Amino acid sequence: MFGHDPLVYLGILVLFGSGWFLNRSRWGMVLRAVGDSDVSAHAIGYPVVAIRFAAVTFGGLMAGLGGGYLSLVYTPLWAEHMTAGRGWIALALVVFASWRPARVLFGAILFGGITIAQLKPRLRDSASRLLLCRCSLTLRP
Repeated sequence: MFGHDPLVYLGILVLFGSGWFLNRSRWGMVLRAVGDSDVSAHAIGYPVVAIRFAAVTFGGLMAGLGGGYLSLVYTPLWAEHMTAGRGWIALALVVFASWRPARVLFGAILFGGITIAQLKPRLRDSASRLLLCRCSLTLRP
């Protein structure tokens, strides 16, 4: 499938699925209500502790999938400092994207493109830099 691991496509599906869940479903609205004001959600009758537990469990599952991808597919051997600060970049990306999944996708593509661009020596000549700059200006929201 275009040379990518199936976990890449699973991640994209989870991204759009979580965006739909948070913005379009009833339980997504309940989850956001618990995050905004747990006292109000408890007063309405929602099980705040169970909802928080489910949200943290889902977050841990996604972090585990990301770590598994990083250690088994992206770098298929053990290397010291394997993450190289990517967790902090992911955290900054979520804040930068205002907690909106579509913006997170755009930012992840941007950060990933920058990472790949610095690893590929053929992108270091001036024509490729111009092309990269033009593409980034074209994709600007």
